[in-house]
Amino acid sequence: MKNLTYKKYITTETARVELYYDRPQMKYGEAITGYEINETLKKGLLECEEVVFSMYWKPLGDSFLFLSVIQATHEFLLITRPNNLPKYILDSTFSNLLRHIDILESAEIVNNAIDYFKDKHNSGTKVALVTDDDPFTLENYPVIFNSENYIYPKFINKKHSIEYISRPARYFLTFERELGVRLKSNPNDSLPIFNLQYDKSIEEKVENKYKVKLSDNIESIAIISQAGEIEKRYGTLKFLNLYKTLKRKLSRSRCFLIANWKEESPEEWFKVKKLLTKHKDIILIDTEDFEILSYIFSRCKFVIGNDTGFSHLAAMSKNSTTNQLPKVFILYSRHDFGKWSTGKSNVIPIATKLAKYLTKNNMSLRRDEIDEKIKGKNEWVFNINEKIIIQHITKFIK
Repeated sequence: MKNLTYKKYITTETARVELYYDRPQMKYGEAITGYEINETLKKGLLECEEVVFSMYWKPLGDSFLFLSVIQATHEFLLITRPNNLPKYILDSTFSNLLRHIDILESAEIVNNAIDYFKDKHNSGTKVALVTDDDPFTLENYPVIFNSENYIYPKFINKKHSIEYISRPARYFLTFERELGVRLKSNPNDSLPIFNLQYDKSIEEKVENKYKVKLSDNIESIAIISQAGEIEKRYGTLKFLNLYKTLKRKLSRSRCFLIANWKEESPEEWFKVKKLLTKHKDIILIDTEDFEILSYIFSRCKFVIGNDTGFSHLAAMSKNSTTNQLPKVFILYSRHDFGKWSTGKSNVIPIATKLAKYLTKNNMSLRRDEIDEKIKGKNEWVFNINEKIIIQHITKFIK
């Protein structure tokens, strides 16, 4: 099968697309045949002095999932120029967090990565930009890879009965096929993680602000009661009722609550604040420091949250001391939870019937124009039965 590009034969993300190359049987670095190579991408990576990674962060969770492209970029460079790796450049946004990814530990931080790329390009430096930013802001510049320029179907391997469902896996395979080289990682586990080693300064910040010692022997869990869209919100009071039930099944425990008063009615938030005054084992976390949040998540036994970027962050936060990721239970309402997930095995989806339908059929409400009749409030997260959530978590606790 010669001279194929997926832009030519993939017309919708609803498609299930056969890889056409037997990936499990191929060696790391082996050439993929049957596709037209993206020469702009390949040449850009082979010749550049610097690679600029710039994330859009709108929405937040999408950029977290995009990080598998950084992994794919690094793996290609290790294959093709291991003794002459280019310098990696990162935007200052969330850079403290991103440096906990092993391959970005030594990256140079700049104030604005897009402006940096433009300036470097205009000065004649061989610089490559890999991004998920708005293509219209970069129209006149040679971006070698922008995730917004591609369609991402569900990739499958019929011979080995493998499906590559998650967004990170779809990104990774797209990048791999554009370059025509079999990369190293399993696409289903290609999303890099944040390695959080013991950090005295973070421990002190948490202790000073929240009066909590993370190094004690109290079992921690976290609740993420944040989501931009109302249909994704379970409700902070309902989450706290869940915790009260779960607490009976735990030993000494405390709960970190990540919540935002702007997403609750004044009446609801008043009740939340009243409960927090009464229950000192529930700690409201109001920081915008993602490094601190990731550190807290990595020290939790499990996390439960809405379908939001914070839940993806939790699923990617590893405690380097124990070498473990927390178990993360994510409530899904009207999204394909197979696709909009890290793809990692520590994530347990708890979903409505609609979300399960969309996942089974690789569909999107908006893109596939799903009938309005099946999009009612019954399919909103706050209607998920509490007993079902308790059952999922109790299985893990046991």
